[in-house]
Amino acid sequence: MDLERTPGHDSAVYLENDRLSTITVDSDVFAYPEEYGRTYHSLQFEEANHPFPNDEEAQDLERERHQIYLDLHDDKLYLAPLREPQDVLDLGTGTAEWAIAFADKNPQATIIAVDISPIQTTWVPPNLLCQVLDIERTWDFNRLFHYIHVRDVNCSIYRPEILVGQAFQHLHPEGWFEIQEPISLDMQNISPSSGYLTEWLVNFNGAVRHTGRDPDLARKYEDIMMKQGFVRVKTVIKHLPLGWWPLDPKLKKLGASGLRNFLNGLEGFSLRLFTQTLGWTRGELEVLLGHVRTELKDMKAQRYMPIYTVIGQKPSEAAVGDSVLEWLHDLRDL
Repeated sequence: MDLERTPGHDSAVYLENDRLSTITVDSDVFAYPEEYGRTYHSLQFEEANHPFPNDEEAQDLERERHQIYLDLHDDKLYLAPLREPQDVLDLGTGTAEWAIAFADKNPQATIIAVDISPIQTTWVPPNLLCQVLDIERTWDFNRLFHYIHVRDVNCSIYRPEILVGQAFQHLHPEGWFEIQEPISLDMQNISPSSGYLTEWLVNFNGAVRHTGRDPDLARKYEDIMMKQGFVRVKTVIKHLPLGWWPLDPKLKKLGASGLRNFLNGLEGFSLRLFTQTLGWTRGELEVLLGHVRTELKDMKAQRYMPIYTVIGQKPSEAAVGDSVLEWLHDLRDL
């Protein structure tokens, strides 16, 4: 692999066997702060205050979740009724697993994948371009898109109306927007005997709200999208089992993968929110997480995680509401 960096420029070019990816960066985005042995997104995006790690452990879990989502949705990368889209945008791409798979299956398309951390693999299809971008700042793409996709930015978005509004503005007429988000756990799905799990979830959701975000945002995207002007809006809810309790062999295997991923990610989900936001000590958190892991392995409760997919289409002639335009104007000054 050859790595080329042009002095005085803000992009790095990675080239391997004719597969090219340009990652637009400032050098500061590689300066990952370390806390409790985990690394987090660059302080260049400090105002984003992203609560979850971006290290190798987190990346491995994200790759696992990509396969879990595919298995849950019958190997479908998207639910929108697309017809050979030419220009595609993937928001919060993370390790770019979804973007790579979409690019491989749609060679006619050009895909731009963005995230606040340049953690994407350098081995990508030639029709995929990776860039560093905080998706809650103003977008400055020089094109419109036929399809915009976002997944797994749950508990990271401060102003969902801005996210949806910018997606609306950057779509071609009749283009599609799709967002897929989990809800950590449904309180109605937690048995009274799961006291430690209930304690974790109440504190987790409270910490997310304290940071100015909404842990139940997935349930609200349909309404937000309709208010921003999208039509043909539809929500599809799938239930990911957490554990091997289902009788169906496929769901049993899927549930085992889902539980393993959740258990392995539990510390990363919790560290910043519990210690920085709620003021817990690392020791107090570890004691709670130990009890939570024990309860999660009890298959009598038959727990699951709701996964929401919301799709909407930009109509032939439409405009973003005045309130969103005002927000976008304010964002241009950031």
